[in-house]
Amino acid sequence: MNNQIVKVGNQDIDLTEWNGKAIQAERTAAAIEITTDEEDSMAVDSLAEITRFKKGVESARKTEVEPFNLLVKKINDIFRPISESLDAAEGVIKGKRKFYLQEKERVRQDEERKRLAEYQAKIEAERKKAEAEHREVKIVTPPPVILPSAPTTRGESGTSTAKKFWNYEVTDIAALYKARPDLVKIEPKAREILAAVKIDQAIPGLRIFEDIQISSR
Repeated sequence: MNNQIVKVGNQDIDLTEWNGKAIQAERTAAAIEITTDEEDSMAVDSLAEITRFKKGVESARKTEVEPFNLLVKKINDIFRPISESLDAAEGVIKGKRKFYLQEKERVRQDEERKRLAEYQAKIEAERKKAEAEHREVKIVTPPPVILPSAPTTRGESGTSTAKKFWNYEVTDIAALYKARPDLVKIEPKAREILAAVKIDQAIPGLRIFEDIQISSR
């Protein structure tokens, strides 16, 4: 097998040899038995040798990748302000879509409640009229249902989807800690809290509400 030589700084490193040393270190570690002080001392020496070798390998690795890391950092620094501006613009539009959809749903629900109240009033009026005229109550046709907005909106060149999910807001940290101390130590919006919210939508100290997540493509 031909040896694989790489240049790291001013040093030529034989990777074939280093791989061999690493494999041998594994075999040595597996073979070591520590039943006496002498064997313990030998194990310490083997451990020290492995530690020194590891430091050398890590130093060589860092020397080799440093130019690439610097290049990646330079490229990230160049593109970061562009990405931040685009993220901000995307967030503004998504926020406005979220507000619009929430208001649209609120208006729809208000209209549904109004229609239901009017329908119930018509039923009651028909009941009273039928009772006064000594006849059977006629069926009052219910109003058509106002359907919620479709989750996906399509433009000429893209689509955006609104996904509903249960969210929460901490309103009383003391009440939350008393009821669920296991949740207080978790970071806000952590997976564990959201999972608990799905199971129990009446956790003291938390305001549970339906939220909207906007995605686009």
